[in-house]
Amino acid sequence: MTSVPIAIFSAVLLLISTVLVAFDVRGYKRRRITAEKDDGRKSAWKRFRRRVQASAGIGVVGIVLMVSAFINVREHPLASAMLWLSAIVLTFWVAVIALVDLMGSRQQLAELRHQEMIQTAILKSELKRAQEEVREHSELQVNGKPTANDDARE
Repeated sequence: MTSVPIAIFSAVLLLISTVLVAFDVRGYKRRRITAEKDDGRKSAWKRFRRRVQASAGIGVVGIVLMVSAFINVREHPLASAMLWLSAIVLTFWVAVIALVDLMGSRQQLAELRHQEMIQTAILKSELKRAQEEVREHSELQVNGKPTANDDARE
């Protein structure tokens, strides 16, 4: 009777794993198309590999749990212990991969924010320069002095 809840939980893990792998594949295809530089494609590939490993690891844990649900612990204690130990190790491995993916994503986000700050600073300086040029041009016209363009026309 205790094997039924474990089997249901295992089936749920397999379903979650399948959905996650499908989302990972779809996301990778979308990122690969939109990645402009080779670095973008490489980082998308690395992220895809990590995420598929984690998602597939969840499915493997589900399979291991399902197999262990149908093994009689009293008849096969070593096999049962090995399956549960492998489930625990796989769970920790998935957690490690998830943490590495989290750190990689945070690093990429920090790089994107840095690039955005640089572009913002460049655009602000160009805007300031353009505003100063407009201000100088309007001051010259208000004072009645000819501008450089007016001299060129005459």
